[in-house]
Amino acid sequence: ATVKETAYNFLRGLKKYQYDADCDLFLKVLMGEVDEEVYKSQSKLVKDLIYLFRTIDERGNGGRRTGKISKADFVSMLREFFYSKTDEEYSELLDALEQDQLQSFPDDWKKDTVCYTELFEET
Repeated sequence: ATVKETAYNFLRGLKKYQYDADCDLFLKVLMGEVDEEVYKSQSKLVKDLIYLFRTIDERGNGGRRTGKISKADFVSMLREFFYSKTDEEYSELLDALEQDQLQSFPDDWKKDTVCYTELFEET
């Protein structure tokens, strides 16, 4: 395959899977629509969130990591972490969380527990 064909297929693949947030962001960086720092910033944000979830999990379970934290702790931590979000944005975030958890972990959600390990995994 020529360089041109490879580049075409690469871009075509990114556009095909643009529904995936990672592919969409990579395409935007590649096309110069957003700065690469946006990607770096988003990656750091995700790492920081996962660290906070794990810390809360371990504190509540005698140093053990279970992959689950109480909904109350989760919501409180989100409010502190995303302190600049409006009430409407925060509500949208919680609605998305509820939809995800009800679909993936309905029994845990009904027990007021959030399974945080799956939130950032690729499917």
